Amino acid sequence: MGAFAMIIIIDAYNVLKNIYSSGDIGKSVRQKFISQLARYARKKGHTISVVFDAGPDYWPSQEDYKGVKILFSGSQRTADHVIKELLDTYKNKDPLLVSSDRELQAYCSSLGLVCIGSADFYGLMQEALSTKEKKFSQVADDLRKLDGDQANQEIDLLMIEASQEIPFKEDDRPVPDYKPHAKKEKKGERRLLQKIEKL
Repeated sequence: MGAFAMIIIIDAYNVLKNIYSSGDIGKSVRQKFISQLARYARKKGHTISVVFDAGPDYWPSQEDYKGVKILFSGSQRTADHVIKELLDTYKNKDPLLVSSDRELQAYCSSLGLVCIGSADFYGLMQEALSTKEKKFSQVADDLRKLDGDQANQEIDLLMIEASQEIPFKEDDRPVPDYKPHAKKEKKGERRLLQKIEKL
């Protein structure tokens, strides 16, 4: 794992129920979600375990899809039970839990770990997946518009013109490091913010 890579444990149906409020979560919806997770894991370098209730067998089972570990709880246990086991197993590696389930969030917190809500994670994942596509599309469009020396001259003129007058904004003032009346952030909040930056 790279410097910004994380172990992410996902409460699958909790995320999907937050996204698809209709409640109809079939095999095609699950597969689309898992494909997105695989693209996301490959792009960010994260290790992802996604946990579903029940599954194709009576017993717990596990599959791997393009680097994403897919776990099914089987019919005798719940996904919450499997997730708690994973949190216990990886607690020394500071995993991130993705779930809006209050019981799982409390358990995660009791281990000194942090979690992010399902809808928040899904939004960040979608943003990360679309960023590359948007940037590539914009660069391709820009490259088509530019034509050799003419483009360089136009860019040079724009740069000169833009540097003539630089407006001063109130936000440009330096902010002192010391804030005497600012509340100190809780340790858990700081850790969650650090993890969100990595997502």
